[in-house]
Amino acid sequence: MKRTAMVLVMVLLQGFVSSSAMADDKKVKDKTSNSKVPYIAALPFYYLLVEISIHESSHALAIALNPNYEVVKYQPYPHSNPNGSGIVFGSVTARCANQEACADKTGMGVIA
Repeated sequence: MKRTAMVLVMVLLQGFVSSSAMADDKKVKDKTSNSKVPYIAALPFYYLLVEISIHESSHALAIALNPNYEVVKYQPYPHSNPNGSGIVFGSVTARCANQEACADKTGMGVIA
């Protein structure tokens, strides 16, 4: 339950940050109406810091809300893949909390 609350708080905070950043868009647009360079320069950082965090948080929240699974590792930032296959932008690792319930693979990408 503690982990579920932590993930939920992360999702809400990130939603607040991204919505408040969009709320001031008109003021920023007025100041930089002659140049799109600041937007283009900031886009990769915004994507890596905000969008990927929100995306990975949604996965973690879905796992945390499922009583059969638990979040083992939550990494919403770019890092090297543990199996050595390269770099990933973010990841969430889950494990089955109840082996009986996890024996049924419906909903895990397996067609019954």
